[in-house]
Amino acid sequence: MKKIFSFAVMLMFLLGSLTGQKYDNFDYQILLVDMPETAQITSELNILEDKLRKRGEAMVADLQKEYSNLELYSCGVVPEKMAAKLKEKESLIHLFEKEMISALQKKEAELLQPLKIKIDKAIEEVIKESLVYFIPTQGTQIVYLKEQPIDLMNKVKSRLGI
Repeated sequence: MKKIFSFAVMLMFLLGSLTGQKYDNFDYQILLVDMPETAQITSELNILEDKLRKRGEAMVADLQKEYSNLELYSCGVVPEKMAAKLKEKESLIHLFEKEMISALQKKEAELLQPLKIKIDKAIEEVIKESLVYFIPTQGTQIVYLKEQPIDLMNKVKSRLGI
């Protein structure tokens, strides 16, 4: 009971010290979208996606052709060997779809990494100049505490040249 009371008192002091601070949000995703390099990255990802999609569509078309040929010549009875071969091709198509998504995500992360480093550096510089307390959170929202109103987003954008 004594520990709970001590914790409650400590929490009250901590919250009391933060009441003079103001909270605001900073959207990391907006900076990524506004960066000029993002258009080039998006273009590269679209090219890769089109290439992979066409390959997947060719695999599906080939499988559909085999199904059509099989129906024409088998009169409704499908030999086990052929059925197993077609099922294997279906499995390969499903595997390709998963690999395609993974490849696109990996390429996106690889291409965005230099931009994220550049943005992080600009944020750190602005924070040092502005005497802002910075609290990273999950996702793209970054919470920061400020004593005086400042426009952190525009300062970071100007630091990045956007």
